[in-house]
Amino acid sequence: MKKVMIVDDEVLVRIGIKSMTSWEQYGYTIVADASDGEEALKKIRQYEPHIILTDLKMQPMDGFDLIAKCAADYPRIRFIVLSNYNDFENVRKAMKLGAYDYIFKLTIHVDELLKIMDEASMDLDEEEMKPRSDTSEVVYKNLDAIKNNLVKQALTKKDGFLDGVQKGFDDIHLKIDFRRPYCAVTIQPDSLEIVRKRGDFLENDLFLFSMENIITEILGRGGRAEVFLDPDQDFLVVINQGEAQDWKEFFEILELKFGTLVKYIKQYYGIGISGAVSGELCGIEKLKAAAERNKKLLGERFFRQTGELAAGPVREYEDMVLPEEYRTAPLEQLLLNGDFHGMEDYMEKLLLFFEDKGCWRPEDIRRRLMKAYKKLNLGLSRYGIDVESIRDENGANLEDAIGGYACYRDIECAVRELLTLYRKEYESMTGKPCRREIALVKSYVGDHLSEELSIVRIGEVAGMSESRFSHVFKEETGISFMEYVGMVRMEKARELLQNTDLRINEIAEQIGIANPNYFSAQYKKRTGQSPNEFRRSLMEQNMKEK
Repeated sequence: MKKVMIVDDEVLVRIGIKSMTSWEQYGYTIVADASDGEEALKKIRQYEPHIILTDLKMQPMDGFDLIAKCAADYPRIRFIVLSNYNDFENVRKAMKLGAYDYIFKLTIHVDELLKIMDEASMDLDEEEMKPRSDTSEVVYKNLDAIKNNLVKQALTKKDGFLDGVQKGFDDIHLKIDFRRPYCAVTIQPDSLEIVRKRGDFLENDLFLFSMENIITEILGRGGRAEVFLDPDQDFLVVINQGEAQDWKEFFEILELKFGTLVKYIKQYYGIGISGAVSGELCGIEKLKAAAERNKKLLGERFFRQTGELAAGPVREYEDMVLPEEYRTAPLEQLLLNGDFHGMEDYMEKLLLFFEDKGCWRPEDIRRRLMKAYKKLNLGLSRYGIDVESIRDENGANLEDAIGGYACYRDIECAVRELLTLYRKEYESMTGKPCRREIALVKSYVGDHLSEELSIVRIGEVAGMSESRFSHVFKEETGISFMEYVGMVRMEKARELLQNTDLRINEIAEQIGIANPNYFSAQYKKRTGQSPNEFRRSLMEQNMKEK
């Protein structure tokens, strides 16, 4: 296994090369990186690389001085220059100093780079390759799998088994030491499943591999840090505190680094991340509780914005108590009445109501919004609107948005966008806009079904004359107002017959028909069954199902 170092003052170049491929499968391991020649010299003594990929123009020590210095002190290292298009004079100078080859870093391709690295490797004598035992070679090839399995054991096993886990970490020589003061940082990508629906996102293995490299690059710079992948495929970063560093200073630096990490992840992948950090820890036995606490803190980002590093304390939640006006019954009636504007108003009030309910569990709020989604899905299907096929700008339908977005503000934005799309779909299918006056009338009818609903009164509700209202209503709905009232009354009667034990005369009274016999005749005319026949058919159906 050849050891490789990257030296470049551009962090994205270093990250990009690390993330180009899984280098281990080609016989290489990237052991270190540096931002200039001075830092590289310090790490060369520690990591003993065989190949160095280096830029030339860096401060305070550039690539020329680095190559010249190593030609004297480390003559067996092979340098490959990362060159710009207009760099030929500098490349020629570097080659004279002892560089092995060069590659254009602006158009770098993994196959081309591997070819040059393989040639450099073949040029190395067997003597300069430090021999490793078979066991050591296996460890190098499987280092990530070994350390992630060890951290899984540390997070799941009881204290009595942790001595063996600590010995395992000692055997693979990590950059961190659990016996020294450290903190644990858990990092989760935000709304990752939603982002994947865009269809242009990285394969999962490549995403995890490249993310680990970026996290190591940013959080590990200037300190001792190790990145693990926990059993949930979240990133767990363990960072040792500096020898002469107090905790406040340590945490302030960590916050700055995390802010840089958020910026690079957004730039590189187009996604947000959130993190949670423990307090000061010492001993591997403290890792499990710290990781569990971090997961709870990350769950609380539902009420915050993406990109924050939470430090606690963990929030105490209350049981949800939802006022009647925010339950689904009013929404059902609005959908039954075809009141799109009323439906939008209801959802807007519900969204605003939940905004300041940080005392409620996020899963309870999601569950309540999901109930509203189910009612919308069923109600809008009556108008030919396929809620599941209508998606927001990230490719999420309403169910995806409620369950998948990490933060409540993102859910709010998606719901508002989708509600607008539903209304536009309805207007496109009917060929006319959904007038608020008609929606208002439909809502009024649903709320006052037991009363006398005269054209004169309804015209006043709509703010129109009797004749104008009759004309507009039929133009909008395709039926007269009185036909619409009869239809709504019979639908309500069917619901009461099916779901209550009310007598026929009581049902007739609730839907605004004084004469029970007239109600029975109208119901049979519309459905083909009298109210009593309908109830008997329901009972027979229930008996068969039992």
